Amino acid sequence: MSKGFKWFLIGLGIAILLAGGFMVGVYYSKKATPTTTTTTTTAIAKRTTTTTTTAVSEYAGWKTYTNNDIGYQLKYPADWTVLETDQYSEVVGTTVKYITIKTADEKYFLYFGLKKEGGAYEISDRTGMGAGEMIDESGSITILDIKVTPEDLVWQAKAKEVFYNQPSGSSTNYQFQASFSYSQGADFDNLDMSTLSEKKTVEKILKSVKIL
Repeated sequence: MSKGFKWFLIGLGIAILLAGGFMVGVYYSKKATPTTTTTTTTAIAKRTTTTTTTAVSEYAGWKTYTNNDIGYQLKYPADWTVLETDQYSEVVGTTVKYITIKTADEKYFLYFGLKKEGGAYEISDRTGMGAGEMIDESGSITILDIKVTPEDLVWQAKAKEVFYNQPSGSSTNYQFQASFSYSQGADFDNLDMSTLSEKKTVEKILKSVKIL
């Protein structure tokens, strides 16, 4: 081997070694470089749903009776009927004004009369009571902001009528009378007005009365 060729091989080997070292360096340099991850956060709008609950009136589906002459109003069931009385009464010798609200089957009725201060009429033409004893009930209801204790006309241990009498002196602006009674279609012997489901409805009607 000539001396020149020998140096050529040595130079080539050195060049190969340098090239290999350069490649290894680039490899590890890239491996050591941390990878940067860019995270894009997209804001998601939160949707808020508001549910509004409307209270259903306890008188929903009922009718409204308005007496513009006297100046009052009340609610009553749609299948009950209102009869007005506004006439001269021979019994009391003057005009009487009141209403009768009959149940759907017409077996029972609510009588109600109201008189404002100075009214030139009476609110009842009733002159007597049936046989029995007047007994106060344990509870009370509020009619026109006045607490009223119902009274039962009891005969043979059964309430034959229920009266809602305004306490004496409870108001100087008006007076009212009310009673829950029966018609000829009711079974009088077995009748107990205090246990009838219609009684709760009657009291609900009375609690709805308001002055206009």
